[in-house]
Amino acid sequence: MAESTSNNRLKLTPKFSAMQSRSYSGSAGDYLDAGHMESLALTSGTLSLSFSLDRLPGSMALVSKDGEGRGDGGGFTVWVL
Repeated sequence: MAESTSNNRLKLTPKFSAMQSRSYSGSAGDYLDAGHMESLALTSGTLSLSFSLDRLPGSMALVSKDGEGRGDGGGFTVWVL
């Protein structure tokens, strides 16, 4: 969440952070599952990530949050097409 400091700059406090390099092959089942965390049940937020691809064999999801069972959807996916 964000809060203002005395010089009007935002101080950000991450709800989840995985600040290390990871490599994925793109094979089925090659992903990081962070599970469900109540701290990530936000009404709004900002997602920041950095990635590079050696190749793009087709559509690829970078990050996804499943909204199953919520009744209103609530899920999202960030795709590289």
